[in-house]
Amino acid sequence: MKVCEKVESKGTTTYNEVADELVAELKDGTLEDGHYDEKNIRRRVYDAINVLMALDIIAKEKKAIMWQGFPTSRSAAQQAQRLQGEQYALLGELGRKASYLSELVEQQKALKHLLERNSRNPDAAVAAQRCTCRSSWCRASRMRRWRCRSARTCRTCSSTSSTIPLRFTMMRSCSRRCWSTKRCSSVWQEQQLQLQQLTLWQPQPHW
Repeated sequence: MKVCEKVESKGTTTYNEVADELVAELKDGTLEDGHYDEKNIRRRVYDAINVLMALDIIAKEKKAIMWQGFPTSRSAAQQAQRLQGEQYALLGELGRKASYLSELVEQQKALKHLLERNSRNPDAAVAAQRCTCRSSWCRASRMRRWRCRSARTCRTCSSTSSTIPLRFTMMRSCSRRCWSTKRCSSVWQEQQLQLQQLTLWQPQPHW
């Protein structure tokens, strides 16, 4: 309390000024505590100043210590509202990253399914090197969806057992390892390569 009163009365002061005054008052007998230990007093002043800074009661700029005042209920409510807004923003970002991760998992599953199917029937994969696919932009999901115009005759895209979800996210500026149009076309048109070599092109999961 003595440190808080000193800083409040002065408005702007320094750590050494507060500590020197408290030590002088102790020497003169002004303080009730008769035990005198200058190092201990200075250490307590330093700890008290750090606590007041953490509570935003005082502010420190270089060596100067400035009094700001006790926080009011209005400022506390504003701070709580600000923290709540930051929490909502972080939760939204977490949800977007989770959706993006789910999309990457679907892409990898589709490519693995395609590679496994072509490995079971390599002759058909080599014969169907050309794939007449077209893309369409979906405004609802903000994704670029791929469709094959000759799905019945194109063995690269059609499957007798199941349908392969060929869906890839297109991003203008993305630092992550995404599958672009050129990359997918290269994989489809070079089916004569061995399965092991194609598998090396796939991005491996890191989770």
